[in-house]
Amino acid sequence: MATGYVVFDLSAMHGNATYVPPLALPRNDKKSLEVGLAEILLQSLATAEGIEVTGIRHNPKDPPDVWFDLNGQTIGLEITELLPENRLERDAIIRQVRKRVLGKLKTGDNTRDWVVTVMLPEDYASKLRLRCEDNLADTLNFFFAETGSKAPRSVANLILPLELQPLIRQVRVEPWDLTDDPRIQRRDEPLLIFTAQHTFVVPDRDFPKLLEERVGRKRRYDLAGDTWLLLWSNHYAFGPLKDDLVRHISACVDQHCIPHQRIFYLHLHKFGDITEFKRDQPS
Repeated sequence: MATGYVVFDLSAMHGNATYVPPLALPRNDKKSLEVGLAEILLQSLATAEGIEVTGIRHNPKDPPDVWFDLNGQTIGLEITELLPENRLERDAIIRQVRKRVLGKLKTGDNTRDWVVTVMLPEDYASKLRLRCEDNLADTLNFFFAETGSKAPRSVANLILPLELQPLIRQVRVEPWDLTDDPRIQRRDEPLLIFTAQHTFVVPDRDFPKLLEERVGRKRRYDLAGDTWLLLWSNHYAFGPLKDDLVRHISACVDQHCIPHQRIFYLHLHKFGDITEFKRDQPS
């Protein structure tokens, strides 16, 4: 039976450790993102192999995504991100729900230095459907108005209205010093956490499917010249599973005819952590 892993997002937790935000990526600027990733890879190779890479530039008519020059030859670089299923969509939904709930809260001293953990019944569902902003904000406003400023503060599990019970398993509030926590915008704002930020991954089931989807289409490209392939990830869920992912990428490369001269995996959880996959040159 395949082994699964629940990977916890540190941004969805609180405690005595200091939260350090992840590397910020220019996701809204495809050109800058791809050129930046290419520079990380190529500068690392230049140092390791003693080669000189110049002219790293975006290709407006991709594929490939990026061009660069090596020893007087122009080479292409195709860049593909590896992500858990629907994670960018789910993370965006959570950010919007959090923003709307916070916008409806009546903030003040009574909402300061509280952590609110919203536990969903289906943390790992492939689709996330949340329509809870109004009722959740009303529930929190009632709690903070009645209890938030009372001393001593204590942990509490809120009583949920019937409208929220199908959507939310539990709402837990806990007093905590949020001084200098980068996840809050204002000091009178509570830290609002959703358990759906955690991810469930079964490497032997999920990674082959992911690679078939992301790399399979690359096999069908008709490449006019020498082109390299860069696979990369920055999502926290793949952080502790790097060895499993590398194993599956290696198997994918061995099993399929991929028309790229060199294939790399860039693991951004550790800056410059790059794996190259050696295999026979495509015919």
